[in-house]
Amino acid sequence: MSWQSYVDNLMADGSCQDAAIVGYTDAKYVWASSEGGTFSGITPDEIDVIVGKDREGFFTGGLTLGKKKCSVIRDSLPLEGDWTMDIRTKSHNGEPTYNVSIGRAGKVLVLVMGKEGVHGGGLNKKAYSMAKYLRDSPYPHPRPLFVNLTALPEPVSRCIIVFLQIYLSIFFYEVLLSFNAPCPLVFQVLTSVLCHSKSSMLVS
Repeated sequence: MSWQSYVDNLMADGSCQDAAIVGYTDAKYVWASSEGGTFSGITPDEIDVIVGKDREGFFTGGLTLGKKKCSVIRDSLPLEGDWTMDIRTKSHNGEPTYNVSIGRAGKVLVLVMGKEGVHGGGLNKKAYSMAKYLRDSPYPHPRPLFVNLTALPEPVSRCIIVFLQIYLSIFFYEVLLSFNAPCPLVFQVLTSVLCHSKSSMLVS
C-alpha cells in the first residue's frame, strides 16, 4: 500500500480539505499529501518544531505548516498512548480558520486539516486512528521513491537537480554513441544540457 493511499483514505469521508504523511526521523520531508494543499509545502525546519524538545515555545509563538501560521491548542504528541497535537490555523485577511490534528507514528506524522466548521475532536480521532494503525502494522511501510524537492532547502534542491541533469546528459551521450550518432550531434546535445545545468546553478 502506497503512502498516497493513506492520504486518500484520510480524505475519503469529505471532512478534510488537506492531509499528509510526513517523515520526521531520518527522512524528514513530505512523503505524500493532497495535491496543492498547505501540507505539501511543509519544510524540515517546521517538522523540527513539531517534534522538537521545546514543548512550550509554540504555545506562545505559534508554529507554521507550509508557511501557514497556526496556534497550538493542545500538545500530547510526546505522550505514550496519545501521540496527538491539536492546532488551529490563524486568520489572514479575514479568511476562515481551520482545525488541524497531528498524529505521531513510528517514523511519520499524520496530518489532517478539516474543512470550515469541522470540529477538532473528529480530526483528532482520525489522526490518532491512522497513527495507531501505522504503529500496530506488522509489516514495514515503504519510503516514498521520490523526494519533494520543494520541501528541501533551495541550495540542496538545486544541487540535486543539477546532478540529475548531468547524469541524464551522460546517459543520453552513451545512448547516442551506441547508435553511432554523428560526433557533432553528440557534442551538441551534451553541451546544451551541461550549459543548462550551469545556468541553473547560477540563477538565484
